[in-house]
Amino acid sequence: MRALIAAFKAQKPSVKIASRCCGSYAPIIPELIEIGVEVLNALQSNAEGMDLGLLKRRYGDRVSFFGGLDTQQVLPSALWRRSSGRWIG
Repeated sequence: MRALIAAFKAQKPSVKIASRCCGSYAPIIPELIEIGVEVLNALQSNAEGMDLGLLKRRYGDRVSFFGGLDTQQVLPSALWRRSSGRWIG
């Protein structure tokens, strides 16, 4: 994946590299950033280690987060009205 990202960047340096993962992938976030990933999607806030506030504090200066609203539990139950304010910041 590192070589593929490097090839994309060599062709067009301004291209943004995004990665989509599901579940708990917090342990590999540093490696994703190291190989050139600039945007992380999806963020399952109910998965182990995927606290959105903590991830933003740890990595927010090096990567952008795209997603974060739990579409399995929060969105269908309309809890999003109460929950979304604590994640946006």
